[in-house]
Amino acid sequence: MWKRIKHWWDAEGALVGLQGVSDRMLEDMGLERADLRRRVLGEGETQGVGSAPSGAAICEGC
Repeated sequence: MWKRIKHWWDAEGALVGLQGVSDRMLEDMGLERADLRRRVLGEGETQGVGSAPSGAAICEGC
């Protein structure tokens, strides 16, 4: 239960930090506010075969 609360708290903090993102910038990234919220909360994300774990950075040719 504690992990769920901590995850929610972290996600809410991230959403507060993203409130300043303009609608124009979201449009340039191909996102809407609802999409951004779902991504931050991790809702509806499915990982395919060979996809990187959440939060992982993939660097090709560094």
